[in-house]
Amino acid sequence: MKVSLNWLKSYISIDLEPSVISEKLTMAGLEVEVMEEKYDYLRHVVVAKILEVNPHPNAEKLSVCRVDAGGAEMLQIVCGAPNVRKGMFSPCALEGAILPGDLKIKAGKLRGEISQGMLCSASELRLNSDASGIMDLEGEHKAGTPLDQALKLSDTVFEINLTPNRPDCLSMIGVAREMGAFTESGQKVRLPLLDLPKEKIGTESIHAHAEVEILDPDLCPRYSAALLFDVKIKPSPFWLKERLESVGLTPINNVVDITNFVMMEMGQPLHAFDFDRVAKGKIVVRRAGSDAEFTTLDSKTHVLEPDMLMICDGERPVGLAGVMGGENSEITDTTTRVLIESAYFNPVSIRKTAKITGIATDASHRFERGIDPDGTVNALKRAVSLMAELCDAVIAEGYIDVCPEKFAPVEIELSTKALNIRLGTDFDTDAIKRILETVEFKAEKKNDDQLVVGIPSFRVDVTRPEDLSEEVARLWGYDHIKTSFPLVPAEGRPLSPKVGLRKRIRQILAGFSLSEAINYNFIHENSCDRLNLAEDDEKRKVETVLNPISDQMSVLRSSMIPGLLETMKRNNSQQTPSVRIFEIGKIFKAIQKGDLPEENEMVAGLLTGSRSDQTWYSKNLRLIFMILKEWQKVFFKPS
Repeated sequence: MKVSLNWLKSYISIDLEPSVISEKLTMAGLEVEVMEEKYDYLRHVVVAKILEVNPHPNAEKLSVCRVDAGGAEMLQIVCGAPNVRKGMFSPCALEGAILPGDLKIKAGKLRGEISQGMLCSASELRLNSDASGIMDLEGEHKAGTPLDQALKLSDTVFEINLTPNRPDCLSMIGVAREMGAFTESGQKVRLPLLDLPKEKIGTESIHAHAEVEILDPDLCPRYSAALLFDVKIKPSPFWLKERLESVGLTPINNVVDITNFVMMEMGQPLHAFDFDRVAKGKIVVRRAGSDAEFTTLDSKTHVLEPDMLMICDGERPVGLAGVMGGENSEITDTTTRVLIESAYFNPVSIRKTAKITGIATDASHRFERGIDPDGTVNALKRAVSLMAELCDAVIAEGYIDVCPEKFAPVEIELSTKALNIRLGTDFDTDAIKRILETVEFKAEKKNDDQLVVGIPSFRVDVTRPEDLSEEVARLWGYDHIKTSFPLVPAEGRPLSPKVGLRKRIRQILAGFSLSEAINYNFIHENSCDRLNLAEDDEKRKVETVLNPISDQMSVLRSSMIPGLLETMKRNNSQQTPSVRIFEIGKIFKAIQKGDLPEENEMVAGLLTGSRSDQTWYSKNLRLIFMILKEWQKVFFKPS
């Protein structure tokens, strides 16, 4: 997840260096993988003063400008902007600059005239969408000043690798909350205003136009909605585009951009429907059932499974719940009435739907990890307020909040003594209380050893005392916890009699020139049957392996002989006919299904081939020698 430092500063005041912030976030469990300057591409773009503007001798629409870019010599730049004029200050990309779109600036000739740089528009620098001419910098500036300094453009973007158990940090406010915990004063997050502008609230009630029904509350415990009239679809203002682009999102239009902005700000995914395309003004949340296919916003048709959760209108599905909306209800340039959805969906259901359909969206990424079940209405109000402002919309009075299953607050009793034993620390109860309160846990002191901790609804990952211990450890700082080692008794203990017996058996068998073999405890299910090593009633007492390595190792061995014979076979295949081996190990006998098998330790040996080692004087070699001598007499007779 990408996080903009400037955006974070909207919710918390922090003046630490980006490198320090990166280190502290990483130590708090939010690993920063990449840290980059957003406006780094402006490195070779400076403020330039245009000293002269002359017509291009070979092109009617071009001008030849003399420019002061702060260097020792004046530059000549060919410019085609209609608003270029003498005395204006404008951004100038010098030779070597690389602008967005991988546009490399180098000196050259344009229609026969030398051009030593490029005067830039705001659009070319991705500062806003104005492409009508070069950017006119108001006021007085010093030529040669880097543009990011002149315009005070500075923003660090952190790319954070979050573990799946921290969905609360998939939002700017969530990360800001973590940053507040490691400030000296333990700052609290400044939440955005959620009050709706009264002058924008109309006289018509939402309940007169829209209705929501949840048929499967196990998959959707809460669904909130709001309605806006007279919505004007247009491009978003620069500040909103800049916020979205800083975290890697592409601006589309003001309505869609607001839903994305609130999702990134508060962690609550939203969806906007064209209300005029919602049949009967009704939203029904249900399983797909007999619905076979659905076409999503990206114009792809997906095959549905009966248990997939769908958002439907009065006649048909209009969205894959928590994953992606439908093509049949998307926001278009002609949309005037917008219904905003803010809901809580079952994480397992969304995860299955996203996996089966192969759709991975920012919304599904959050829903499948678990969002704040109490955050739907706040996010809804935030989006409605922004749409009233940026879309010139009228807000329908009231909002819909269907919640068939209430979310009970979670409270956990935490023992100070148990926490200190677990972490190797010596915190007192008051210290633990202060640490937990920095991230908005509500801790009440029950006695000198016990705390009752109320878990905020956005921390869906905290369910037991061990989780609270982890919170204390990471907020205090793992590097502040002293390393200690457990006390291990130094006195010796006598070995088990079996150990000495095994050692003695090895010594005796090795003395008889036998080598020890070690085989797998797994054999083929028919190995003993092939050798007639078991009676009929014993054949059934074999312990089957649930997840075998291969079909040749599907049961636990009930005899050691198959393994020794397999070892002999491998040796014979390598031209080693004489084998002298033994093995000490366990055999297994099944008792009954569900119980562990009976284990018996055994020793077994195998000898095959010649009784004695092969030497020049051995019986086999003497015979071969005699045969060779007879052959010599026949084939090599003296002449």
